[in-house]
Amino acid sequence: MFSEEEIELMKSIGLNCDFQNLSEEDDYWADIEDKVADELMYEGFDDDYNPTEIGLICEGIIDKIPK
Repeated sequence: MFSEEEIELMKSIGLNCDFQNLSEEDDYWADIEDKVADELMYEGFDDDYNPTEIGLICEGIIDKIPK
C-alpha cells in the first residue's frame, strides 16, 4: 500500500506500525492523518507555496487514507 519513501517519512515523524497491514477500520489511521497533515503544513511547501518533495510524499499518504 505505502511506498518505502512514504513509510520512511512516517517513521521520521514518529509514526510506527505495520503500515502494510492496516485494516480500513484501524484507529491508527487518525494518527497518520494528523501527523502527516501537520508535516504537510509545516514542511510541505516552498516559499511560493509549491509542494516540496516532502509535500508530495505527504499528499500521497493522505490520498491513501480510507474515507
